[in-house]
Amino acid sequence: MCAPVRVGEHVTAQNLHEVSGVGMSFSSQAVEQFARLGANLHITEEAYSAAVVEQFIRVARAAGGHVTVAGAKFSAAAPEQFIRVGGNHVAIRL
Repeated sequence: MCAPVRVGEHVTAQNLHEVSGVGMSFSSQAVEQFARLGANLHITEEAYSAAVVEQFIRVARAAGGHVTVAGAKFSAAAPEQFIRVGGNHVAIRL
């Protein structure tokens, strides 16, 4: 398993396996593309709405990826919906 991508590293299809949002923000389009490539996503940024995160989960699940979401930033119903959509492709950080 590759190490998370860090600030300043070049992201390619070859070295992208896991993306960590620590210290930087990606556009929702970029994150969706990472999910399409099969990246394991850790969503900690508050920049994404529940609907956008749900879309990331749908794309990641279809590509065989996994999404970890910081659950505390969403309403109580959102993490439950994420789990319904993503099943075992989703982890909720409490």
